[in-house]
Amino acid sequence: MMNLYSNVPPWQVLLACYGLCYIIQNKMDEFLGLWWVTNRLVECSFCAGVLSGCFFWILMGAPGNLDVNLLLWPFASGAFCLIADAVTKFLEEFTRRRGMIR
Repeated sequence: MMNLYSNVPPWQVLLACYGLCYIIQNKMDEFLGLWWVTNRLVECSFCAGVLSGCFFWILMGAPGNLDVNLLLWPFASGAFCLIADAVTKFLEEFTRRRGMIR
């Protein structure tokens, strides 16, 4: 039986991790902000990235498709989400100052 996720490159999984991190921080903040532990998770893009990295490692890496262990993949995802979130916030602020978006 062929695995459906065997041809997904790691950079696409990192982008999916950032997408899940974005959803956790911006769309689920009202639900996750109810408890003090999850409130900290919503505030920190690295923490949300580690959580999304764990989720995608369980989904795709545990069967052996990513060739990365459980300790490395969530931290790589967290670092990628931290950098991508900083770049996204910079670009939003830059376009807002230039009057490109309202």
